[in-house]
Amino acid sequence: MAQELLLRSGRTEARISSFGAELTGLCHRDHGDLLWRGDARWWDHSSPILFPVVGRSANDRIRVGKTSYPMPLHGFAHAMAFEVVERGADRCLLRLADSLATQLHYPFPFVLDIAYVLAGEVLSVDATVRNPGGTILPASFGFHPGFRWPLLSGLAKDSHRLVFDADEQLEVFRARNGLILPEGSILDAKGGVLPLSERLFDDGAMMLTSLRGRRVRFEAPGAPLAIELGFRNLPFLGIWMKPSADFLCIEPWAGHADPEGFDGDIFARPGIVPIAPGETAAFAMDIAIRD
Repeated sequence: MAQELLLRSGRTEARISSFGAELTGLCHRDHGDLLWRGDARWWDHSSPILFPVVGRSANDRIRVGKTSYPMPLHGFAHAMAFEVVERGADRCLLRLADSLATQLHYPFPFVLDIAYVLAGEVLSVDATVRNPGGTILPASFGFHPGFRWPLLSGLAKDSHRLVFDADEQLEVFRARNGLILPEGSILDAKGGVLPLSERLFDDGAMMLTSLRGRRVRFEAPGAPLAIELGFRNLPFLGIWMKPSADFLCIEPWAGHADPEGFDGDIFARPGIVPIAPGETAAFAMDIAIRD
């Protein structure tokens, strides 16, 4: 049975489920819950963990040498029970290790740790992938938080924007049937500002590449709060929503879906992080609530 872990600090509470190590709530005393609560009509998650792949695999399978394995969308970590290793008033540590169940999809030993720390209005999430095996571990990792949109009831969705700390031109790639198309496009973000609207997603989710900065702010002029997202060792950023659903996902990734036509093994998959025996790879995200 899944455990719900409640973290408290200052005016903020965070809820984490041991199933998938998923952040399921981020509630501010003055502003309410800022996460999408999940609704099966549109999207039944709030902030899943993406491992050992990000996005869709070609034919929903990965290949290791001459053997192929079924691989769910965004991997399997989000659909597995994590061990609660540590828990405290403002922090917790959850762990997933390889098992017979994971080896059906991914024939590698691994240890995935997800650590949450809440300090005031800032939630830090640190992920560590360790390779306890004797060969290179090919892995991708991603965060997938979905925030309520609009930030405040009564605000127009079109009044919201993303503000990037160091980018004024955004290289964008789209997907077809979940696989990345080869041709990208450029979005102008004058002053680092990308105005938001549902029309921006008429062609589906966006994958931003070649970002110079590692921080983005989700805001609406006149709103009493903003959400600032920082990320480290995560070079790609996914942005996604579904028409008529009141959420916006801002997703830092190390790795992405297979390109259309990809037929290589997992070691050749773009964005894969090779982890040497005995070594670790670390990824981090912080979510700050700004008044």
